[in-house]
Amino acid sequence: MFTPTIFVFEGTYYIVYTAVPAPFTNDDGGSNGTPTALGIARSSSPAGPWRKPDCNPILRPGAIGDFDSHRTDDACVIVREGRIWLYYKGREKGSSPRETKMGLAMADRPEGPYRKSPDNPVLGSGHEVCVWPHGDGVAAIVAPCGPEGGTLQYSPDGLRFVRQSKIAPPKAPGPFRTDGFGSGRGPGIAWGISHDASEDRPFLVRFDCDLRVEPGMEQEPF
Repeated sequence: MFTPTIFVFEGTYYIVYTAVPAPFTNDDGGSNGTPTALGIARSSSPAGPWRKPDCNPILRPGAIGDFDSHRTDDACVIVREGRIWLYYKGREKGSSPRETKMGLAMADRPEGPYRKSPDNPVLGSGHEVCVWPHGDGVAAIVAPCGPEGGTLQYSPDGLRFVRQSKIAPPKAPGPFRTDGFGSGRGPGIAWGISHDASEDRPFLVRFDCDLRVEPGMEQEPF
């Protein structure tokens, strides 16, 4: 398992992670890598213990020809309109990592069942998934991959994203969420952690930003 994300729903902590069978190969990011799916575990505390429910995996790769027929992983979760909105990255069998796109699946409960949006893919670029509630909509930092790579995006309905500006995004960003995963108007973000690496090992670093929503702002959030 890898690329985990943690969220809170009705007082319970959930971790969504990328699940793979054994043996696993990434094929150096190539098309012959092992397919991936998404799993979930829950706990009453962020320190655990974590227990996997019987519903796993909660999201599988799509059918042949779908944008996520090979890779379904790297989830990022928000709670919107009382439902779980699970954004994830997908890659079609035979495509390259630079052709990764972002999809959306929704459920009434964290364990699912999840239904993929008919609007998928909701964003045609990116690699790591980083979304958060922003004002009345959803914002996204898009990794420097694909035609919309290295951009800040916003969607009023969480489905149709529009470029706001060109940016130099942090690697694999995970924003600090002051909204506490509750439904309602999102306050935006001011900092988070991201991934970096030296010659011998990867590590986490802090990033700072000013992507907060001003009180009373009703239309364009950026």
